[in-house]
Amino acid sequence: MKKYYSTLLISTFLLGVPMVAQAKEKDTTKEVTTETTSTSKKGETVFYNGKLLTMKPETKAVRDAKPEKAGNHTMGSFIPKGRQGCDVFTVGDKSRPRQDFIDVSSYQGAMTQRDYNTLKARGVKGVVVKLTEGTSYRNPYAGQQISMAKKAGMKVSVYHFSRFKNKAQAEAEADYFVQYARQLGLGNNTLMVNDIEDAGCNNGYTTQNSVYFALRLIRTHGIQSVLHYGYQNWFDTGVLDRNVLGADSIWMAAYPYSPSANNLWFKGSVEAWQFTSTMRLPSGNDYTGYIDGNIDYTGRFTGKSTTKPEVKPEAKPEEKPEFHHYKAYATILKNDAPRYNKLAPLTKVGTTEQLSNHTWKIKGYYDVDGIRYYSLYDQEDQWHGYVRKNDVIEKENPRGEMITGTKPYASIIKENYNIWRNIDNFNTIMDNSSNLVNQTYKVRGVYAHYNGSYYASLYDSDGNWHGYINTDALSWADMPKGVWHDTKVYATVMKKNYNIWRELEEFKTIKQPIENAYQKTYLVKGWYKHINGSVYYSLYNDDNQWCGYVDSRAINEAEEPKGVYIPYGKDVTVVKDSYNVWRELKQFKDVKDKSKNLYNKTYLAKGLYHHINGSTYYSLYDENNQWRGYINANACR
Repeated sequence: MKKYYSTLLISTFLLGVPMVAQAKEKDTTKEVTTETTSTSKKGETVFYNGKLLTMKPETKAVRDAKPEKAGNHTMGSFIPKGRQGCDVFTVGDKSRPRQDFIDVSSYQGAMTQRDYNTLKARGVKGVVVKLTEGTSYRNPYAGQQISMAKKAGMKVSVYHFSRFKNKAQAEAEADYFVQYARQLGLGNNTLMVNDIEDAGCNNGYTTQNSVYFALRLIRTHGIQSVLHYGYQNWFDTGVLDRNVLGADSIWMAAYPYSPSANNLWFKGSVEAWQFTSTMRLPSGNDYTGYIDGNIDYTGRFTGKSTTKPEVKPEAKPEEKPEFHHYKAYATILKNDAPRYNKLAPLTKVGTTEQLSNHTWKIKGYYDVDGIRYYSLYDQEDQWHGYVRKNDVIEKENPRGEMITGTKPYASIIKENYNIWRNIDNFNTIMDNSSNLVNQTYKVRGVYAHYNGSYYASLYDSDGNWHGYINTDALSWADMPKGVWHDTKVYATVMKKNYNIWRELEEFKTIKQPIENAYQKTYLVKGWYKHINGSVYYSLYNDDNQWCGYVDSRAINEAEEPKGVYIPYGKDVTVVKDSYNVWRELKQFKDVKDKSKNLYNKTYLAKGLYHHINGSTYYSLYDENNQWRGYINANACR
């Protein structure tokens, strides 16, 4: 089975030195089954897929939104293509994608044990049973569906039809889901699925709320594996973000009219694919309705069944181990190490997946059967259980161990963040981000500090270290050019001693010679503040063709497409009579005169403009120093 990595939600603090809670130490033998998370009005930070992501703060409208009223929807109800859009075939058809598992709800409540046995005999190895919807509906057939699937020898997973619109609703629905699962005797190792397809959930927070739903299952309830079911359009349009949820957390729904074993969609990019909603049992069985068919690419839905409740060994009288007071810090980088809430008897409550990529305070330890167990606390003095010594990286200081996996470069985008020389006690400030906004640095590592924040270690292009900064002040980049900044200005190239580059990574490829661009005007659509300290403008011509990157020191900015004014001071004679003399060069709508009225007359061109349209325009003055307008240089000599 493919290893599953969940998102870790880490609380962040506001500007300035983070304050670490100094509450009186609690009894470390007290059992704690839930964890608390601090929130910031700037949004919470999520460590996911090796990236640090900031959750979008909820607007008042989102916080106050009412959830969609729970009904009884079957999986795939909101998929845009109608279910009549699939041809009908019988389970076991070898010309179709493997029918590894099915999903059922109350609409399949009439299925009998014989039906499940037939499915197993024809190659179906797993069943995903709908348990709940919203916070008010429970599938009344779920218990018997789970029982019949198990008797047939199939792995049982479960799904919840989601109706949430914000974090609070997502967590409430997760609680409701788990509560029914517990009543049905399902253990923490049951695969649990977020069926997120309801159009009412599409409010710009769909991915974020799905992450909160999964985190509630994992962090609070100890569920070990959570997937997200959705249809292709939502992933393609970004309603559900593949990069955030992760390929190993996606069950994709998309129905070709006639699915084929020779055309397996999404293979290698998702865990499973629901390819039909019109599969039938062979004639002679009890159930005659349609069934959804799914192929399991990684074995998550069809591996050895682990849905039976965990059987805990009978507790035997044991001597309580001795607690040793100890002060240190522990960074956890492992996702799959065990976590315990009791040591006598040893009781596992989950894994370190929800604790990984963070630093915790060690307040003491127990030695049990030759193994040392550390007692871990967060910055708010909340207890998070016991973890084996060999599963952590022990540190003397609260900065913890350096973690990797972030992008290699970052640009400072926020003001009023201190840049620290020391993040163990925050006693020396090297600089402030207000002085360095938009500057790009190389990030050689990030520390998951005990205070709940992440700190990046910054280096310049010469390898000089510049200190540590809270990652909330950064925007991450893949390349040394930094992050893209949108703009719209015009610029005329006025210096010849700069190259116009095709790329800004190694500066090996020139887009065009500077001589070709000299005194030409371009539209600047955006810019980069490179790690080398220079700003590079991205140039476009009048036909919207990209012309390369140029150092900002080579250009003069202009507000209009005519470019910058260039002093000229020469006499010119109008020799063509078919040109307009313009009052303005921005939209060419205001004609001041006609060249035929100026024909064969000589004027002083005090200055000129090299317009983005490729033409040069003289600014003409007569013998009385009266301005006569702008004229195309082609009309003069």
